Amino acid sequence: MSYIKVWSKFSGSKDPSKKFKIVVAPLDRVQELAEFMANYFVKEENNFRASGVPNSEEALKEYRDYMTQQLNNGAYHAVVCCVDNGNDEEIGDFVGASVTWRTTKDACVEKFQVKAKEYQKFMQLSAGMKTYYDITVKHKQDKYYIDRGIAVHPDYRGYGIAQEFLKVRRMECKEHGVPLTGAWMSAFGTQKAGRRDGWEIVCTIDRHEFITKFDAMHDPNTPPTIEFMIYKI
Repeated sequence: MSYIKVWSKFSGSKDPSKKFKIVVAPLDRVQELAEFMANYFVKEENNFRASGVPNSEEALKEYRDYMTQQLNNGAYHAVVCCVDNGNDEEIGDFVGASVTWRTTKDACVEKFQVKAKEYQKFMQLSAGMKTYYDITVKHKQDKYYIDRGIAVHPDYRGYGIAQEFLKVRRMECKEHGVPLTGAWMSAFGTQKAGRRDGWEIVCTIDRHEFITKFDAMHDPNTPPTIEFMIYKI
């Protein structure tokens, strides 16, 4: 039986009787993880929505293929949350996932052939945000953890899972000698979790102005700002 790395065990904030654990994502469930992220991150993350990716089967497939590729080749690292049944040798159904990119200041940008026009628009928005704040330019460190998404199943929101994922990211940084982690927080939930976990807001973008600048779709049910948050170890 293979060893399962358990990063954290915790009780749900709104119901302490609910027990959860965060573990390293199993390599034999990478496609399942990519599907989870497509369903509960891509379909709700603001820049993906502004680009129209959730409404395009072609774009969603490209995302799943890209995420699977990056996880399989080790470029992306993921941890998942599941209900804690008391058996540390079992990983149940995913109720949350956190994906990061372990990178360096001299790392090459990930390469992937993007064909769907919606995915191309998303890439344009991502590049646009980097012109506002580029962690590798602003911070002269050799290694970084950069966010590639946090997702929580709708049935398990409100239990503090997103905030626990941020705590685990800090733990990962300490274990692997990475001095800095950063993330664009573009949803109410992640912005709230980042503040509660003590992350520092180093850049704020007016969402309406940003979306208008790049001729993307406006969503009235999103935060008025996009915030880049960092945590120094």
